[in-house]
Amino acid sequence: MHKRAVAVAFPVLAVAVAIGAGWLASQPQRLQISVQFVGYTNVSWGQHCALVQVSNASPITIIRARSPQVALDSPTVVVGPAPTGLCLLEPGDSELVLTEPLPNGIRWRMTVKCQRLERDDVYGLVEDRGLRALQTRVASWLEDHRAPIRLPRPEPRPYAEFATDWIEP
Repeated sequence: MHKRAVAVAFPVLAVAVAIGAGWLASQPQRLQISVQFVGYTNVSWGQHCALVQVSNASPITIIRARSPQVALDSPTVVVGPAPTGLCLLEPGDSELVLTEPLPNGIRWRMTVKCQRLERDDVYGLVEDRGLRALQTRVASWLEDHRAPIRLPRPEPRPYAEFATDWIEP
């Protein structure tokens, strides 16, 4: 009787472990992004700009969204976003981002938005053959041909935000 119970329990346990491992492997990986202040520099269009390094420690390629935001610890002074487009960062890659000129005497921090590069990304960086791409193409075709039917376009993938610590001037 004991051998029969083991013979039945072992395949059931093996299937359960395989299902659990498959489920874990299918879960999205957390992005591992580092945003570090490097230093200040003087540039021709303004003084006291900051350099910030964005590094991808994730095992996947990520997209750093355009125009990282600079937040000042002051309700009255505003600085525009860093003047930069989006950037693809492979695993282990880094980039330097230059801020707009910063005011003296006010602490600040930079926030960047990142998302994983998916097969069906909205930027057209990867050839897209997925269901989301088909939905987008059909919705565009219907709009272009003034069809009375409207299909919603798929929502872009959500971004995760990463920021430097507050930087003292």
